[in-house]
Amino acid sequence: MAEPVERPRGRAVLLIDGDRAGTSVHFDHRKHEEKLGFEESCILCHHMANPMDQDTPCWCCHRDMWSVTDIFDHEAHVQDLERFGARDACAACHPGGGQPRARETVASCAVEGCHRHELALYREGARVQPDDVSRARFAVGYMDAMHGLCIECHKEHAAELGRPHHADCATCHRNAPGSEEAILAQLRQRHELDLRSGDTRR
Repeated sequence: MAEPVERPRGRAVLLIDGDRAGTSVHFDHRKHEEKLGFEESCILCHHMANPMDQDTPCWCCHRDMWSVTDIFDHEAHVQDLERFGARDACAACHPGGGQPRARETVASCAVEGCHRHELALYREGARVQPDDVSRARFAVGYMDAMHGLCIECHKEHAAELGRPHHADCATCHRNAPGSEEAILAQLRQRHELDLRSGDTRR
């Protein structure tokens, strides 16, 4: 069963609690910007941006708390191509050559296609780099995205900060009920309940 992500609240300090389960994080966005290089640091975390957007928030692509999300909106692309005057919206992405019109045979979006320059999706220098920059495909679940980005960065900076436990759960989940083991147990229990209810996608 899909579990939509709730967007964070706040600006300088974000309250991140994607599933509203009480294991929230008070993320000091401004302090991270200052430590990592101010505006130049944005691309470290905001590894992908919607066209004409400077820093697309995580929840826009990582829309499900646990499951992988298909981030490509076919209908929106057809409408945009028609709005911008494409004579054949299908042929703009599916050049033909006798191949079926499918995701696997589509022209490159980022290399020769529309998503270059100001419409670029991927950002050079970001901590997260896609396996295939030529096509926007899927976004991992919100929890995996947050943990994958934050924990790895915390591990890298632990020594220089003199904080050997900087990558532990309690560093960010300060108001979570109990210790790291309690947080993990709560997440495991939620996952097992979802599996029992028939959701095997997580």
